[in-house]
Amino acid sequence: MVQHAHIIEQPKWVEIIRIVQAVLSVILLGFSAYGVSYIAFNAYCLTLFTALWTILVLAYYIVSIRFAPQAYNWIAVLVLETLTTIFWLSSFATLAALYSSAVNAYHDYSYYYYYYRRSLEPRSTTDVSTYRNVLICAIVFSVITWLLFCATLAMLGLGIQKHRKAGGPMKADGTTTTTSHEMTSTAADVEKGQAAQPVAPVQPVHAAEPEMQRVEA
Repeated sequence: MVQHAHIIEQPKWVEIIRIVQAVLSVILLGFSAYGVSYIAFNAYCLTLFTALWTILVLAYYIVSIRFAPQAYNWIAVLVLETLTTIFWLSSFATLAALYSSAVNAYHDYSYYYYYYRRSLEPRSTTDVSTYRNVLICAIVFSVITWLLFCATLAMLGLGIQKHRKAGGPMKADGTTTTTSHEMTSTAADVEKGQAAQPVAPVQPVHAAEPEMQRVEA
């Protein structure tokens, strides 16, 4: 267990949320791939990237915690978690903007979009209704994924705070970090210790009195 002392402790239900995040990321990967295959809107491209990013980040979590604890670094985990939360916020915001501007404007139309590739025959078809429904599902799932990452980011922050207060190491080799608060406290203790030391009394220094010569009258 010594080699796992640097790993931030998390509640058991966080592992369940990680599994849900992974499943939602795979689903959103499929939704975004579906959208890009017909019309490569920027919102779908961003969601595609975010889903792939999330899968890689979650894979790093699993590998570093269970199989390669020496690769775990809670600063890197905090940065990755924060970036992933921001990416999902941006993804569902751009998807919502796409729905309100591009697709919803044509909700009264029913037509087929044909995708050609080196041939006059269409490779696949879809209609506006199906495309819009997939977009709605992508928005809903991306919002849920973002909320889940907000929860895990908050729990990670609390875990890091407890870990640092307990003096836990940052790396597997036992390396710890010294915070500015700890440095200030140490400096204050040193000053307090110096002030508590007894001060030796200062001996008065008398000037040499000149010898008085007696003058006989």
